[in-house]
Parts: sequence; structure tokens; C-alpha cells
Amino acid sequence: MDLLLLYIEINVFCILVALVVLIKSFGITQMASQRIFTMSLISMILFIASDMIAYVLQTVNSVDVSFGVMVCKAIYFNSTTVMCYMWMLYFEYVRGDKLSKDKEKQVIKAGLCIIQFVLTMLNFKFGFFFKIYDGSYERGKLFIVQYIFAYTYVIGSIIHAIVLGIGSRNYVDKSDLITVILFPLFPAIAGILQFFYPSLPLAAPAITLSMLLLYLNALENMISLDPLTGVGNRKRLMWMISKKMRDYNEGDDDIYILMIDANGFKQINDTYGHVEGDEALKRIARALKEASKELKKKPQVARFGGDEFVILAENDDEAEIDKVCTRIHEVLKVINEEYTLPYKLEVSIGKAKYLSSIKTVKEFIDAADDELYKVKKALKVGR
Repeated sequence: MDLLLLYIEINVFCILVALVVLIKSFGITQMASQRIFTMSLISMILFIASDMIAYVLQTVNSVDVSFGVMVCKAIYFNSTTVMCYMWMLYFEYVRGDKLSKDKEKQVIKAGLCIIQFVLTMLNFKFGFFFKIYDGSYERGKLFIVQYIFAYTYVIGSIIHAIVLGIGSRNYVDKSDLITVILFPLFPAIAGILQFFYPSLPLAAPAITLSMLLLYLNALENMISLDPLTGVGNRKRLMWMISKKMRDYNEGDDDIYILMIDANGFKQINDTYGHVEGDEALKRIARALKEASKELKKKPQVARFGGDEFVILAENDDEAEIDKVCTRIHEVLKVINEEYTLPYKLEVSIGKAKYLSSIKTVKEFIDAADDELYKVKKALKVGR
């Protein structure tokens, strides 16, 4: 009885934590990744609740609860696979993979969820996954297949993240990849242990802890990222500039600020509307990330405000920074051709190098802004 109460208490606590996170998640953002995170939370709640109810029902001897146990187990295993599928989709969206925008491939990859659901319905008749025999719950001959369905998504995401981190030169936030790799680790280990020791409530707290850490990480990203373009926001940028200036020592790589401003952005907004204006800003952000990915130290790309962006970079060779400026123009040219835009998406760039005479963040930014003004004036384009 003590073990039963412990099982209930742990699972109820995990459900309450998940419900709090779910409620707090509503309305924060309309981004697809957040909607998927919410769906994974719902799957997690179903997973924990069905496991707890099934465990309680199996201790009841006074009435026949075999059908209730079968239903709970069906919900448990199906919600497990759906939850793992949602995790996979979430990380695809976070990393900006093409799968995240390909609805057809999403449906194809949901095939394991569909297959498991169909097989679970058939299991009620044939009992190849699990069954009730002489009033007791028993695992069927194909019981392990349900774990294979779920773990395929988890292992696939981990392998994809490792390959992406090692073999790709794309602009990738290494901390996000580490999150992808480590997030499912503890739930996976706990799930394996609970497979061998089903009376131990290990899976629920492990999954809840990982989900809570993921939620806190998402909140941190929302605080530091510009919601429209996905690059850093002004608050994060100012903090990073201040930190770089404070930590700088003679002999370190030089610190540079590139102040980037979209040429003729007001005309784009006035002529084609604010929706197209937003798309233009997203394309500029994409160009900045793409153009700066070759730097040996990862730069900070941020939206400074309106149609202004900043790249904060460190390098021991100023020529490499100049190459970034050139690549920005080249990438934008490719984007103009790729989208066959009715307008020409171009930017002006002002560059400033950190000097000992610069005492404040504002002075550093103003130095880059002054250079930007000179470029704009030479080109005779408005700000």
C-alpha cells in the first residue's frame, strides 16, 4: 500500500507540474514550435495519468477492471509515441530544419503513431501487445514493439542532431543541439528501467523534469530573441556588447559592430504592406546569419529596432569582417532572385572596431551608426 501511495503521489505531482506549464504556455506565442510543445505536454499528461490509473486499477480485486486496465494501457503506449513524435517535431522547428515546413513529410513521419494506434485497436482482440489473463495484466509477445515505435523518434532526433553538429556548416546554435541530445536522455533511461521494474515510478518524474527544463529554456529564448526574425533582440545585444567590452584584454581578438539598415524599407512597407515588410525583415535576418556563419567565432546577430540589425563579431583579421559585409550583399542578391521580389532588397552597413577610447556601449554603437550614416549619405538613400 505504501508503494501504491508513493506511485500516486509522484504521478499526481508530475501531472500538476505539467498542468501549470501547460496553462502558462497558452497565449505566450503563436509560433508553431510553441503549439507543438503544448501538444507534447498534453500527450505527457495523458501518459502519466493513464499509467497511474492503470497501476491503481491493477490493485483492485473486488471488481473486474480488466477493460479499464486495457484502455489505460492503450492510452499510455499511444501517448508515449505521440509525445516522442511531438518532441521530434519541436526540435525540427527549433533548429529550423526543412521538415518543420514540409507538412507532407510530417504526415509521413507520423506513420509510426498511426500504425501503433491501429495495432493497439487490434490488440484488444488478439493481445499481442498486452492482455488480461485470469484477471492479471500480462505483456504480449510483441510488447517491446511499442517501445521501438516511441524510441525510433527519440533516437532519430539525437542522431540527426549529432550529424548536424558535426557535418554541417550551417548557422547552428550549439546549445540548442546539446539540448536536443540531452533532453530525452533521462526519460529514455528512466523508461528502460521502468520496462524492467514496472512498479517503480521513474518515467513520470524524469519526463516532467526534462519538460520543465525545456520550458525554462524556451522562456529564456523568448526573452532574448526577436519574435519576428528569430535573431537576438536589442536587450540581449546590449548585454552581449557590454560583456564583450568588459572582458576584453589587449591581445584578444578585435571586437566589431556591424550596423545594418535596410535600404528603402519605408517604400516597401508603403507599397506592398506591412506583411510583406515583415517578410523582408525575415529575409534580411536570414542573409545576416548565412553571411556570418564562416567566422571562426560565432557572431551575435540581433535586430536593433525597426529595420536595423547589428552583428557583433570577434576576429583577429579585419579583412574577414569585410568579407562578411560582402557576403551579406551577395546573399541578399541570391534571395532577391530566389523569391523573384518586385522590389530590390538591399542594405547599407556601417562598421566600427572597439578601441580603448570607447568607454560605453552607446559610444560603440554610435561609432558604427556614424559609419552607417556616411554610407547612406554616399548612396543617397534614406534611413
